[in-house]
Amino acid sequence: MQSKSRVRSRHRPPWDEDRIAALKRVISSLTGLSSRDLVIVEGPKDASSLKRLGVRAGIITAGSFGKVTGLEEDGRLRIRDSRTVFLPDFDREGGEKIRKWRSELSSSKNVDSATWRILSSLLKSEGIGIEGLARLAEKLNLLKKEMWLGPDERVS
Repeated sequence: MQSKSRVRSRHRPPWDEDRIAALKRVISSLTGLSSRDLVIVEGPKDASSLKRLGVRAGIITAGSFGKVTGLEEDGRLRIRDSRTVFLPDFDREGGEKIRKWRSELSSSKNVDSATWRILSSLLKSEGIGIEGLARLAEKLNLLKKEMWLGPDERVS
């Protein structure tokens, strides 16, 4: 006799055109950050994933964040004058880290946690975190291959 209990699976929305376009916009926003901007992530795998995406901003892991905010003027000025994007894990603790980091950077006017909320809504149901973002972008063909040239690009 078969058991009547069901195994409940998470609802995973399909990667339709709208969802892919939203992910592409977020990735474009991240890769559009300047080298003066900062991205704060939880660990080295998250940092590695963002680098694979082509993010040029400075990437700081949570473990080194306290050291950076504790620096004298140079470190503080960089944080104060840059756009700072928070990208912790997509769980309750990640939300708590955003609140903590935001309070530690209270003097910064350009703090971004919206990118985290958008990515969370796109990726959380897939069980994908920041560390899997580059792999997903590759799977969805959203990354520009270094060896491929567009029609307007020249070989240097």
